[in-house]
Amino acid sequence: MEDKINLKEVDFFNLDIDKYLDWLIDRYKLFASVKNVLPLVENLYNDICIRKWEYYKHRMKTRQADIPEKILNLYDNRIQHFKNQLTEYKEICLELPLFNSVECDLENHNKKYTYFDEADLPQINIQMMLFWLEKFRETELEDFINELDIEFLRYPLKTKAFYNQKLKELIKYNFVFLPHILNGNFIYNLDNNKTCLQFAIEIDKIKQIIYLESQIKGIEPEHPPIKKLNWNAKTNELVTIFYMLHEAGIIGTTTKENLKRFLIYNFLDKNNNTLSSSYLNDIFKPEKYKQNKNILPVLTKLIEVLK
Repeated sequence: MEDKINLKEVDFFNLDIDKYLDWLIDRYKLFASVKNVLPLVENLYNDICIRKWEYYKHRMKTRQADIPEKILNLYDNRIQHFKNQLTEYKEICLELPLFNSVECDLENHNKKYTYFDEADLPQINIQMMLFWLEKFRETELEDFINELDIEFLRYPLKTKAFYNQKLKELIKYNFVFLPHILNGNFIYNLDNNKTCLQFAIEIDKIKQIIYLESQIKGIEPEHPPIKKLNWNAKTNELVTIFYMLHEAGIIGTTTKENLKRFLIYNFLDKNNNTLSSSYLNDIFKPEKYKQNKNILPVLTKLIEVLK
C-alpha cells in the first residue's frame, strides 16, 4: 500500500465516494467476466471478418464489383466494435497476474493472451463482495446515524461539540485504502473476503466522516453519502406518513429531529429539490398534518392494521 496521508488535509466533505465505488465495481465485473467474454468476443470478431471477406469474394466472382459502400460501412462498424472490445479484454488479461488469487507463470508470456491460453481462463475466479457494495453500502450509514442520535442523548455536550468529538475519534482510524481512493486508483485483491471486508469497513468510516462534517458545517455535501429517492407525490403527504407512523410508535427508538434528518437526507421532491428544514419544522406540527384530509383516513386505517 502507499504511504500514509495526513488525514487533517483530506477534504472528506467533497468526496464523491459512490462515484468511485461505481467505477470500481464496474472494473471488477470486467475482471470477473473476462474468462467467458474474451473467447466469445474473439470468435465474434473473427466471424464478422470472415463474413466480410466471403461476401467480398462473392461480389467479385458474380459481379466483378466491390462491396457497396453502405454494406461495407456496416461490416466495418461491427468489426471496429468487436476489435475495441477485444483490445479492452486483452488489456484486462494483462492485469490478472496482479491478483493474488490468479496463478500464472510470469516467465512464460508467449501464450495466446500473453500469460494465459484459452484453457487457462476458466480457472480464473475473481468475485468481489458485490452483495455488500451494491446492496448494503447505504444501510450501514443509516445505522450509524441512529446510534449517533441515541448516544448524543447521554453526552453532556452541545450538538456541534459532540459531532466534533466523534469526528476526532474517526480520524484516528488507520485508513489503508484511502490513498488509492483519493488518487482514483484501482484496488486489487478485493476478491479476497477478508481484504474486501476491511475495505468495506473503511468505506463506512469515510461515509461517517462525510456525514459528521456535513452536520458540523450545517450544510449538505454536494455528493451526499446516501443516494436520495424521488418522491413524486405531494411532499406534505410524505411528511404526514412518517409523522403519523412515528406518533403511533411504529417508527420507534428515534427522535423527531432524527426523523427530519432522515427525510432531508433520503428524499427529493417531485421537482428534484431537497426538502427544506424550515418546511419540515412547519409540517411537523399536529395542527398541520391533521389538515391533510386526502391521506389521513387511509393512513389511520393502516396504522390500526399495523398495530
